[in-house]
Amino acid sequence: MEHLRIYRILAVSAFNGVNMENRGTTAVTMVVTSCNRFDLLERTLASFNAHNDYPISRLILIEDSGNAAVKSIADKFPELNIEVIINSPSIGQYASIDKAYSMVDTEFIFHCEDDWEFSQPNVIRNSILLMDADPSIALVWPRSDAGAPPWLKKWPYEELNGVSMRPIDPKAHHVWGNFTFNPGLRRLSHYKMMPGGYSAMGEARTSIYLKRQGYRAVVLANGGVRHIGGEGRSTGSASETIAAGKKTSKLSRRIVRARLSLSRRLSHMMWKLSLLFASNKAQ
Repeated sequence: MEHLRIYRILAVSAFNGVNMENRGTTAVTMVVTSCNRFDLLERTLASFNAHNDYPISRLILIEDSGNAAVKSIADKFPELNIEVIINSPSIGQYASIDKAYSMVDTEFIFHCEDDWEFSQPNVIRNSILLMDADPSIALVWPRSDAGAPPWLKKWPYEELNGVSMRPIDPKAHHVWGNFTFNPGLRRLSHYKMMPGGYSAMGEARTSIYLKRQGYRAVVLANGGVRHIGGEGRSTGSASETIAAGKKTSKLSRRIVRARLSLSRRLSHMMWKLSLLFASNKAQ
């Protein structure tokens, strides 16, 4: 199977050589965030490894639980040459991303969390083609329509640089639509614009910030990346995953929903205040 995957990479690279060679070598670093959900992490890495057909310069995996067992998962994919960072103590998702991104020196970052499943090739290649064609694109989101929020799916697909994509109107949502930590291609230069990094900005404020700077996100057609985070949690072994999942998944979902709800309400309040301030200033 591995020789078939290598053949597919070479074939696709040759087929698309004109576009990629014209812009020079396009180096991409992949960053994966993880926190003790090793069954999901393994599925994420396995599906990416099976379907990705674009060469990755580096793959940085940052584990925030302090559990060194993550290395055994990374070792299952020697062809990915995964660089593992283990936080001890835990520093949180945003600080973990800042820490991993501080090691990146490539133009593009393909960001990924530990609970997504890939099913299609050409994700990174087509994402680069879209970003090359429009500098206002801050994020290419390869999420499948299945499970996507309704407001995201209402925008029709268009073609840009030979790639089908769904542009998201910045007005589609007062907070979301311009940025997410879901899997997707983004530019290192945009990250460096963030005052204080993601630790200071967070996900919602980053989305609002990029929106105000005139940047936007697009959804890649046939990206085929599916969220699997609701299917279980891992604390190491499969048996531990099942036992822990039954006890904590319901409570965890409630906590996550409550935090997201509070974040959205605060962001909405900030958005309204900014509009009021702008209106008063204009008068």
